[in-house]
Amino acid sequence: MSYLRLAHAFELKNKKERRVYRLLEIFPGFLTWLTFILMFFGAVFFPMATSFFLISFTIFWFLRTVYLMVHLRSGFLQMRKNQKTDWRAKLSNLKLPNPALPQIKSWQEIIHLVIIPSYGEPYEVIKEVVGGISNSGYPTEKIAVVLAMEQRDGELQKQREVIAEKIKSEYQDRFLQFLVSFHPGNIPGEIAGKGSNEHYAGKKALAEIIDAKNIPYENVIVSCFDADTVVSAGYFDRLAFAYLTCEKPLRSSFQPVPLFLNNIWESPSIS
Repeated sequence: MSYLRLAHAFELKNKKERRVYRLLEIFPGFLTWLTFILMFFGAVFFPMATSFFLISFTIFWFLRTVYLMVHLRSGFLQMRKNQKTDWRAKLSNLKLPNPALPQIKSWQEIIHLVIIPSYGEPYEVIKEVVGGISNSGYPTEKIAVVLAMEQRDGELQKQREVIAEKIKSEYQDRFLQFLVSFHPGNIPGEIAGKGSNEHYAGKKALAEIIDAKNIPYENVIVSCFDADTVVSAGYFDRLAFAYLTCEKPLRSSFQPVPLFLNNIWESPSIS
């Protein structure tokens, strides 16, 4: 069995391997409980050593908090700087081609392929995501969207099909292409989850969009969103700039700063 496909110790047939894997599963929780137990008994039998440990532990977390605050502030300032930058103008003034991408002569050759995996999100949530992509400011004829749904039996499947068709009918004319995929839940050897859904949608997009339209792979930037990700204006311009100026664009990935604020006013204060 491939360890890349292993999820639980009981899946191993070899008894020795199963024991080792199970010990590794237990180890993080064991350390946590061991710390609590040692603090309790240490305070009784080794008070001096326990005091030094607690003081050192407190200092460590204080310094770590300061470290996180400094980098949080730095990241916030960088985010604000990016928001104020006209990335379309920077793209237009960019000297191309990049030696790592000699075939791309203009930023307008870049195609954004956006995969939106969805499990059971309502129509309103998905609509906001797709609407955000449409209103991001990047030429929508250069954006392909894949709504990656999970295929299940029964009434839930019918609801997903209705949502997918409604979203597609509203937005398919705005993009290069709008594709809906339904990830089967019974693929042999596959662990069900968001990653497998994205993988299935990516292969479908490769065949039905990229290869079908003869788009060079180097011209495509793939973004895998959450089902409630709403991009800000200029996001795809910034991403294209990062890709076109990267030293090794074909071996790089890009991580935006996520802000979990979509439903901040609807969420309970204590949750």
